[in-house]
Amino acid sequence: MSHVESLNFYRDGAKIKKSAAEPLPFERYGNVLLFSSILTLILWFSYEIPQLYIAAKASGDLEGSHMTFKIWIVLACEFFLSSPEMILAVNLIFTLVYAYNSQPRSRYELSEGEAPSIDVFITCCGEPMEVILDTIGAARSQNYPKSQFKIFVLDDGHDENLRKEIDRLNKSKEARSVSDLIYLSRKVGIGQKSYFKAGNIQFGIEQSNARSGSEYIASLDADMIPDTDWLRKIIPHLMLDDRIALVAPPQDYYNTPIGDPFGNKAEFDLWFSLYEPLNDRLNSAMCTGTGYIVRRRALEEIGGWPQVESGEDYMCSTKLSDNGWKVAFVPEQLQAGLAPNSIKAHIKQRMRWVFRFPTGLCPPPMNHG
Repeated sequence: MSHVESLNFYRDGAKIKKSAAEPLPFERYGNVLLFSSILTLILWFSYEIPQLYIAAKASGDLEGSHMTFKIWIVLACEFFLSSPEMILAVNLIFTLVYAYNSQPRSRYELSEGEAPSIDVFITCCGEPMEVILDTIGAARSQNYPKSQFKIFVLDDGHDENLRKEIDRLNKSKEARSVSDLIYLSRKVGIGQKSYFKAGNIQFGIEQSNARSGSEYIASLDADMIPDTDWLRKIIPHLMLDDRIALVAPPQDYYNTPIGDPFGNKAEFDLWFSLYEPLNDRLNSAMCTGTGYIVRRRALEEIGGWPQVESGEDYMCSTKLSDNGWKVAFVPEQLQAGLAPNSIKAHIKQRMRWVFRFPTGLCPPPMNHG
């Protein structure tokens, strides 16, 4: 295991430990990755161009035959099926070239001293109570000054049993030694759009501003268990750069079946160990949807959380960047959640991503700040 040097320094009354970034696989073998991507592109063109020539020649020889139509249909299908991978290869080549001389983001940890105030959101909507309570327990167990963060359980499922359980937790003996726990459930009027998770987050922003007004907001999905040092390792990035609006860690799963039949972990591993670290070096990282911490002032500048039915994390990142803010990605495993555990759940997740995501490209006017 390589030795990672660290140093300590102070900022705004807080002691922060800085460590060198752990090199990711693509950083160890960057030239190999670049060469293989270029080679892949060359081989693709070397295959497709002769195919076009053969198809054109066959069309001339078989003029008037129904086989001509079949040849071009097969070739078109083959081209469109493979072109997304080639577009990714081209994008990766340019990204590797542009990011070649850039440095990975250092790791930080708030060691001691004054800690900024944070409002932690846990967004839920009908998940099993034991799943939500596991997340609440992990959030309350953060290695962070208890007086400096409050937990808001934002329940779009209007679960009365969950509300009662939170009341019980607040009255327990342990309540004195852990952070405040606040249950909130919004009401959506007749004819009003709920905007699902985006609307729930905006509701939390408004309510937390009235109740505590913490400088920073953190958010967790109902099934996402954070590491005990989650807040300590994310918040220094925001403290050290006033123009960083949002810092996000990668997602991970703790229930991936043997062999990962749906490719959930494999897909995330590729995105979060290759594409997103490269995007971060080019100042084009995006919110990963959970586990992030965002500066409240930055959200106020863009009019609050984008009110769209899906893709709100992408929209938020884009609006922040358009307004001169930075979005940072920290490649540390600081959270783990539940992966879809059935074909039905997997398809439902992907359908939601695909068919609702375009609504995020043209968000409706913000109705409440």
